[in-house]
Amino acid sequence: MKSIVVTITKTKHKKQPYLVRIDMPGKGPDTKIEERYSQAGSAKRGSLRLLKCYRGFSPKDGEKWFATVAGKEYPVQFVKPVK
Repeated sequence: MKSIVVTITKTKHKKQPYLVRIDMPGKGPDTKIEERYSQAGSAKRGSLRLLKCYRGFSPKDGEKWFATVAGKEYPVQFVKPVK
């Protein structure tokens, strides 16, 4: 199953160093959230609010976040960038 990939990157800004990039399923370009965040947890929370996510339970994986895009349900996966 395809998933929505959310990447939270840390930049060199002092006060608000975290940026969020969301890769939706399909061939479209990645979505960047224009806001900067001071903590990685608040960046994650902001991306979940933007996607209007909800928690679901999977017997195999346990509790996960899901978002609905164009009438289809996709799991949300958080990834740390590779340096």
